[in-house]
Amino acid sequence: MVCPSFAHLPRTVPVRDTPAPTSWPGDRPASWRREPGAPDKTAAAPDIVTAADDAGRQRPCLLSHEPGSSEPGLSSAQAHFHKPLAILQLMKVAPSVLAPLLRSDTQGRILAEVFVDPEREHSVTSLANHAGTSLPTALRELDRAEAAQIVTSRRVGNTRLITANPCNPLYSALREIVLATYGPPAVVLEELGNLSGIEHLYLFGSWAARYQGEAGRAPNDIDVLVIGAPGRDQVYEAGERAEKRLRLPVQVTIRTAEQWARPDDPFLAEVRRRPLVSLLGETGL
Repeated sequence: MVCPSFAHLPRTVPVRDTPAPTSWPGDRPASWRREPGAPDKTAAAPDIVTAADDAGRQRPCLLSHEPGSSEPGLSSAQAHFHKPLAILQLMKVAPSVLAPLLRSDTQGRILAEVFVDPEREHSVTSLANHAGTSLPTALRELDRAEAAQIVTSRRVGNTRLITANPCNPLYSALREIVLATYGPPAVVLEELGNLSGIEHLYLFGSWAARYQGEAGRAPNDIDVLVIGAPGRDQVYEAGERAEKRLRLPVQVTIRTAEQWARPDDPFLAEVRRRPLVSLLGETGL
């Protein structure tokens, strides 16, 4: 490959170093400007402000005012042409563990709740509660999703209602990815949660571990633990429906409340030791 030459293009930044102006008119308030020759007190003391991260917590951020100093590695003339108003060091969102294609676990959990029933409308508050995140974080994720036409919204009074957008060309593929990775809590609860006789309902195994942020291989199946005395045929039929919706094998294990309370069962002891995702009932651990 032959790289093009840019030698013929005019340079926008002078080669020699030239002094930058002592102040930038209009860049900062009059109280910040100084007379020529006066010491620049702001250059040595950048402002500290706060900004909310994706968990809704206020984090300190550095606000650096450019006048009177150059960017690292640039001459004062180059700094004059770049002239950023501020440099904000913002908090980064933890990447998705289950589906690295998604921006974050919060995004995956929100989209999973929306995609479980594409025709159902969700309030922003209910989606934030489902994802275990703050309302501002949920709003940011939903704004991004609507800008990408993954979801649509409408307002009823002061309530913003969110629904999936099946008109998006990538809707089917994206829904399959999201439901296979973040959909099991919503799908399993919907299929099994209303069956009589179930006292507790959990997800366990490798999928639960990935869901809670533990590193490892992508899960090959979904392990479901049912505690109580439900009809076994109804439970297994519900598991088959969940399997079809998730397109992943769903393995259902049933134990009575008495068995769950026994500390000497090796299988249940291992289940308790590993990550558990509680879907129904108290944790009882």
